[in-house]
Amino acid sequence: MANLREESLNGFLALLLDQYDGIHVAPEKREEGAAADITVVPAGTENPVPILIEAKIGDTPSMRREAAKQARLRLRNEPRALAFGLCYPSHLWSPSLSAQAAQNALKNAALTFASVQPLGRNPSWREGTVEDFADSIRNADPSRQRVSIAIEQCVREAAEELYRAGYGPQLATALALPKTSKDLRASTLVAALLHHRLRLVPRLAEISSLESALREPASAPEAIRDA
Repeated sequence: MANLREESLNGFLALLLDQYDGIHVAPEKREEGAAADITVVPAGTENPVPILIEAKIGDTPSMRREAAKQARLRLRNEPRALAFGLCYPSHLWSPSLSAQAAQNALKNAALTFASVQPLGRNPSWREGTVEDFADSIRNADPSRQRVSIAIEQCVREAAEELYRAGYGPQLATALALPKTSKDLRASTLVAALLHHRLRLVPRLAEISSLESALREPASAPEAIRDA
């Protein structure tokens, strides 16, 4: 549960974000149970996709991980939603700041935030003001995220198929990985990911498909090694 200062900053941030066109935001309501720290509902759109924000005080690696973890947990319960993790600078926590002083300081503070995906990849964090964060919220693209999720799921399914078919040892050899159980599973994921990424490069677009590799198991390690 957020502490009093964190809840206050969430409320101040909600008020600031609500001033920007296209954004309607309400602060957390702890009495309603498991709610995001801040929920944004894009204004002026049909069937709006909610954007959930989980915030922590202190821009440290552990606070980033915690904010991202909580945002990801929210997405499990609301699969249609988008989510952001956010870290306030630690100086806003100071008990010597009055509520008004903290709100004024927040307007120009350097926040750190990132869009969080539901499948566990490490988010890409950036620093910016409240205005920059508002721009990121307004530019959040649900369709782009859905495509990203679909691609990742496809890669994971391909990796699992390679693993079940017993290609782990061959791929581990091709990728110079150890033969532990964990590395054998990782080798198929790396192979599937490499295959997908390299096909996006025009000169490599003709690389044999995973389906072909599955039909000809001996060719899979060589194809990955050549790539």
